[in-house]
Amino acid sequence: MVEVLTPALKDKLLEYIVKNAELEKHVFGHREQFVKETELSISLLQAALYQFERLGLLKDVGIGSLSVEFTATAELHDFYLRGGFTVKEEILEKNIEKLMFEIDHLKKSLTPDQLDTANRLSSIAQGIGAAVQILTTIK
Repeated sequence: MVEVLTPALKDKLLEYIVKNAELEKHVFGHREQFVKETELSISLLQAALYQFERLGLLKDVGIGSLSVEFTATAELHDFYLRGGFTVKEEILEKNIEKLMFEIDHLKKSLTPDQLDTANRLSSIAQGIGAAVQILTTIK
């Protein structure tokens, strides 16, 4: 079965790094300690760390058979203090809900030929909303 890297799992890793790694200093850690503390498999740990690097939260990520190394950036702390990945998903969901509300409100003031376009936009927004809801319920 394929493992899913959820926002909650990424937030666990994010919190662990914030609490255990000095900012802007290259750190080495035991890979098994990261796995144990974050409850991530080795493959999910690797995927998450590389994603953090792509997002600019970590630099110089390396994962060996026994060790993990990286440099934690100040952006990592900022992201953590803003609620991390879980809050990011919640904000996305709320924005989609707001978009759907605005489209429904707009429909009331449109001419019949404009209404078709609004209905298509509403359908797309509902599809995105449904997809986000499915993705956020996966734990």
